[in-house]
Amino acid sequence: MKIFFIYLYVKIPQFPIGMGFISSMLKMVGHESRLFALESQQTPETLLSSIRMWSPDVIGFSSTSSMFEQMKSVASLIRQQFKDIFQVCGGIHTTLVPVCIEEAPLNAICRGEGEYAFVELIERLSKGLDYTNIK
Repeated sequence: MKIFFIYLYVKIPQFPIGMGFISSMLKMVGHESRLFALESQQTPETLLSSIRMWSPDVIGFSSTSSMFEQMKSVASLIRQQFKDIFQVCGGIHTTLVPVCIEEAPLNAICRGEGEYAFVELIERLSKGLDYTNIK
């Protein structure tokens, strides 16, 4: 499967280590992944064009509470254009406030450390298996 991670760029540029770990683990089991750093000066079309060109199966976000509104806006924009792409969000916000899935156009959230759970999610999705009971 092809997984497109979107890093919501904040004022201090940092490499998203969690996404890096997950990306590495996905590649170890045969999946492809890319990271898109969404900076505030970029237009929405830049992101949508990248998604269109790469045609991912899954889009992954990570969000803190202060970034959650921005993540919802980006996920909504993607959902309008790409209705069939599976969207998942992890990070501290989804861990502490799991009901946030009801507020955003997400298919799933990841609570806690996601390295193994995310790989299991992708494996199950690739095989058409139920993913609702991943721990």
